[in-house]
Amino acid sequence: MKKKIKEYLPVITIALIGVAILGIIGSGNIKKQGKEEKIIIYFPKIADFPNTEQGTVVFEFNFPSVSFSVGNKSADVLMFLQSEKIPGLYMGYNIKENRIKGGLPIIASEQITLIDGKPHKLSYVFNSQEGKQWIYLDGNVVAEGNFTGKQIGDAITGFAVRETFSDYKRVESPYSINVEFK
Repeated sequence: MKKKIKEYLPVITIALIGVAILGIIGSGNIKKQGKEEKIIIYFPKIADFPNTEQGTVVFEFNFPSVSFSVGNKSADVLMFLQSEKIPGLYMGYNIKENRIKGGLPIIASEQITLIDGKPHKLSYVFNSQEGKQWIYLDGNVVAEGNFTGKQIGDAITGFAVRETFSDYKRVESPYSINVEFK
């Protein structure tokens, strides 16, 4: 009996490995098929920073208090700005995390509710000489950090320490916001 088990052991091992691989591949396919579509609601671009040394952008808005949707698409991220003048610099609000994020490198607020039916003034300020950046909401600093003006890579992994939105579907907002660059 032991001789037969030894004889069939390689075949059994290969069969078990094959079943495990198929299980891994199959579960990956199920996750891909059931993958939830991520939506970025963006606001039409009207301007950009006048220079790369220092700048301020102010967004004034009042979003509905229930949710932020365009048609039947609910937003995951509200994208206020993706700068062309300073590649990689963006300002956005992650609805699921309730955090305002932006800058270079990315800085983020604590949890904040922007979709509350109230008027808000969101500002982003950077100064490359001072090496500083700030995010203000309604006149209060909600995030601050160093400003490099460059996308920073992680020396260990080689991955950029920033969010990419390549797998998000972009939908233009029907709501208008006032934007002023200084």
